[in-house]
Amino acid sequence: MRLRSSYLLFFLLLSTTGLAQFTMEGYLANAISDEEIQYAAAKIEFVNQNKIRSPILREVEFRARIRNFGAGFEDYRLRFSPLNPFERRATKQYEQALSEQFKTEYRLNLEEVLLSRYLLMNEHYKSSRLLLSLKGSSEFYARMLDLVSQNQAAGDLRDFVSLDEAHLEAVLDLERIQNELDIIEQTMSHTYEFSGPIAWNESDIVTVEFIREWLITTNPELENNLQLKNELEKEQLSALDYKIEKNQTYRNVGYLQLEYREDIDNLIEENLGMQVAITLPITNEDRAQQQLQKLDMLDETQDLQKEKLEIEAYMKTHFRNLSSAFNQYDLISAKLQKYEDKEFGSSLTNDGLDLAIDLHDFRYKLKELLIDTESEIRNLYIELLSLNGKLSEEPYVNYLSNGNAGFELVR
Repeated sequence: MRLRSSYLLFFLLLSTTGLAQFTMEGYLANAISDEEIQYAAAKIEFVNQNKIRSPILREVEFRARIRNFGAGFEDYRLRFSPLNPFERRATKQYEQALSEQFKTEYRLNLEEVLLSRYLLMNEHYKSSRLLLSLKGSSEFYARMLDLVSQNQAAGDLRDFVSLDEAHLEAVLDLERIQNELDIIEQTMSHTYEFSGPIAWNESDIVTVEFIREWLITTNPELENNLQLKNELEKEQLSALDYKIEKNQTYRNVGYLQLEYREDIDNLIEENLGMQVAITLPITNEDRAQQQLQKLDMLDETQDLQKEKLEIEAYMKTHFRNLSSAFNQYDLISAKLQKYEDKEFGSSLTNDGLDLAIDLHDFRYKLKELLIDTESEIRNLYIELLSLNGKLSEEPYVNYLSNGNAGFELVR
């Protein structure tokens, strides 16, 4: 039993140590495992394996006639009813358009999954930096408490309580942010297994200056927006579906009938015959339904134009917000630089203690604002890339990395 337990422990350790450390490229490459993407891929595979095409012949009919039961069959007829060729052509066009729409839908799902993973990683990176800053703040208050405790003459009980309260708030914030980090990592591990906590290196993250240069050279465009492309292709499918319905009304274009009459007094070629019938498209019993379908198509076109305007406005707002975020970043950076090297005296008088605490609190607030603003800049940058369909565009690029590292989807 002990030997068996040792083997079990060995395999557990092997499976644990076999997990790799978290990497941004690994997490992005694993996005294809998402259920929505798998469903979209299954639809593409279904269309590829099951052709959606109408047959050449609508109907094949064989007839035999008996006039005298004692003499047996004496008249044979074979009728071929072809399908309306326009319906067949429209169905083929619909199949091709459906295949393209499924591919676009696949990319759209991939785009959305990648976007959510980018934003999740950026949120984890921001919280990690805030955690480090809070640790420094907590240590500062702990040192101040220690100094005040050692020199009671420097201040009264009010100073001690105020410091202790600030220290408690910093510790509670540490616990809150650590919990947020744990939740994010747990969310990531649901689809991407990795070992140990996520450790970030600032030099691996795309810089604010790189995004600033990108903003200068980029104009808002909608031609590559996957949401609009998907809706446009759906509209085209509706038009082709209407075309099929219209041609199906005249699907009975006629028939070709071969006949053979059993008459021993005639030569074989005299017993052979043929009939050809052509249906005249004079009436259309489905006209009312088709007109209603055209009205629905007009509504779809109007909805598409409305969505296009909304996405265009959304994109322009993102560009304005990104420009504003850069202005805020510059103001905060300049202010932080002004107070970064400021020192306070070693005196623990009331004024000296208050100055030390005020200077520390202002520095921490500036650092927190700077971290939040940098995170907002990265989020806006990634979202703008997504609005242009860049995240799911091959070759795949990790836009959150410094240097735009490439990656391949794990199939």
